[in-house]
Amino acid sequence: MTPMGYGKSSLGTCFGVFIILGGVWLKTTLVKSGVDEAGVRYILIVVAVSAFLFFMMDLTNNVKNRKNIEHMHRMLEYPAVKGKIAEVKKYRYNYGIGEEITSDEYRYHCYVYRVVASFYDEKNGCEKKIVSEVYARDPRRWTLSDRVDIHYSPDGEYWIELDAKQK
Repeated sequence: MTPMGYGKSSLGTCFGVFIILGGVWLKTTLVKSGVDEAGVRYILIVVAVSAFLFFMMDLTNNVKNRKNIEHMHRMLEYPAVKGKIAEVKKYRYNYGIGEEITSDEYRYHCYVYRVVASFYDEKNGCEKKIVSEVYARDPRRWTLSDRVDIHYSPDGEYWIELDAKQK
């Protein structure tokens, strides 16, 4: 389970390939049924532009998320301590701005979640709580237990790795 903005997308590429294959099938069917090649040209232009837009959608999304993905992989290479999920906070998601809501507010439809994990910091000798990145799905439904691995870098950055179910 990866946070929002930390994954690669391939759905646009799949749609682009599907559109191209559908356009080739449509062109072949129309030409075999006697339609002039010049009449099919506009359909092929629409197919090519649509496929290109879907390819570009994937490319721009993956380029935008590349920095986050590299950061996540770098953090996962650092040593980890065991911790547990202290709480899961629910936020109303509005164009990248999260506003925390209480559990009795049901009128919002777009939610995001953050995990608050606690662990014992041996260096300082105290209990620490850290907040995760934003998840699109409720982590309580997708984790096997309340245990987490908390990776820490020498710079003082933390990364929470959930004990998530495999797809």
